[in-house]
Amino acid sequence: MEKAMTRQEMTPEEMQMFEMHPAIAQSLLSKLPRLEAVTEMVAYQLKGFDGSGTPRNNIKEEEIPLGGRMLRLALDYDMYIQREKSTREAYAKLEEHVEQYDPELLYYLEGLLGLEAHYEVRKVARDQLEPGMILHEDVLSLKGGMLLRKSLELDKNKIDRVHMFAEKVGIQEPITVLVSR
Repeated sequence: MEKAMTRQEMTPEEMQMFEMHPAIAQSLLSKLPRLEAVTEMVAYQLKGFDGSGTPRNNIKEEEIPLGGRMLRLALDYDMYIQREKSTREAYAKLEEHVEQYDPELLYYLEGLLGLEAHYEVRKVARDQLEPGMILHEDVLSLKGGMLLRKSLELDKNKIDRVHMFAEKVGIQEPITVLVSR
């Protein structure tokens, strides 16, 4: 499991053992009453939307149980979050392998992540502001007055205004911005 999580190369035997874990879990769960749906979800957790992966059969796309498709996306997203340490980077890794995931589920995940799917949230000093950054929080004076509202895209004029406010009345720093990936 550790090699799979860190995407280390596995021997053929290790790969076979890893690919067997959903079938083993399915076998164990099948002995419990009223867990048939869960059993099927677990069995298909490594199946790609394109039909790749295990179990090795001709089932693909919407034929794969919805729970299995959801598990595949959730497990991979979780793995990428552990490795990448950023929502934006983890989502970008999913997009690199888009054929593996149900496009509708990927769309819903993108909606749940909101801006974080495509932007990185950063806290920066005023001298680090650049055109194209988007204010993620209001820029406030030291007394709490709003100077620039969140969601504004920064350009040279707005950045100059931030510097002017900082010199005249003082501003609360750091400034929280969104940076496009």
